[in-house]
Amino acid sequence: MHLDKEACRDLYLAPGLWTSNGSSISDNYWTPLDANCQHPPNLLQDIIDHKYLPFLRGRTVLVVGDSVDRYALDFACQAVTSFEAPPTVLDDFSQPYPNNSDERVLHMPRICRIHEYDLELIFFFHYGMHETEIWDAKPTFTSPGIMDNRIPILKTLFDAYPRKPNLILLASGIQSHRLANQDRSMGFGEFRNRRSLEQHDMATHALGN
Repeated sequence: MHLDKEACRDLYLAPGLWTSNGSSISDNYWTPLDANCQHPPNLLQDIIDHKYLPFLRGRTVLVVGDSVDRYALDFACQAVTSFEAPPTVLDDFSQPYPNNSDERVLHMPRICRIHEYDLELIFFFHYGMHETEIWDAKPTFTSPGIMDNRIPILKTLFDAYPRKPNLILLASGIQSHRLANQDRSMGFGEFRNRRSLEQHDMATHALGN
């Protein structure tokens, strides 16, 4: 089924999901839901190959996401051999989190810097769109968990930080995969080389990791 004849004009704006393969850089790309759209160029490989990418230079990208998004960003940073700063405390980018053996470090902000392009990828963790605290019993929990109370911390972070986001992505990786699975069952096309969430992934997210 073809969703929209204009959907392929900007592939990164087209509804879809991130296809990943930890053993092959070339198999990491955005996969549009529309089966008639080819996936966009592989930016990870382009960065590794030191290609001229002026649209990345001097940019700061803020990703507000869950554990699935954190894993994806960590993988991308490692793949391009960038410098990943230690996780920081929740409200100050200049203060590294003091104890990396503390499980709560998983939900602390982190910054990935790709110096060749003067590009920064900043990750800020969220727990979802729920209206009550449901994760506070987990060992990884960092208050506040409710989105409306957690997002304002970003203003404190960036008020004291010399760079400001050029692009802000509010994501929910686990929800995106669920919706993609629903779309597939509704007949919106097969996904090429798509990695589905396995039971282990679901259990990991349920534990708040």
